Amino acid sequence: MNGLEAYFSAYGKELAAHILDQTKPIPPVPDNVTDSATFDYSAWELALATQSLAYIDPELVASMSTAYRMQQMYEDSHRAIAQVSYSITNVVYYLRGVTGYFGDAALYEELLLKRYDDILPRLDKAIGDAPAAK
Repeated sequence: MNGLEAYFSAYGKELAAHILDQTKPIPPVPDNVTDSATFDYSAWELALATQSLAYIDPELVASMSTAYRMQQMYEDSHRAIAQVSYSITNVVYYLRGVTGYFGDAALYEELLLKRYDDILPRLDKAIGDAPAAK
């Protein structure tokens, strides 16, 4: 994200000229690969299917649900920028979108890490306190 912001700052005039006339070249574009993390939902889906969440503290389940929803938002955001990349009509507008995506992704990652840090010790305790299956 910082590289793209610096790019826009350094080449604002050239990029504006390209927006007005797409035949005008733009300076070489910095790396803007939008690959993102992927998430595995099998544990959550199994917990839902077996209704095992009923045996966990409701506040912990709510926190877990919030984390899973944040993961989905992150993936939805990545899916959206990936779709846009297939139909670029103006590289400058696309790069502005990528810059926004990177900002969102950084925020999602920060929020997810905080949620994981909150949930994992509580989940470990809940699993440790659970009666053993026979």
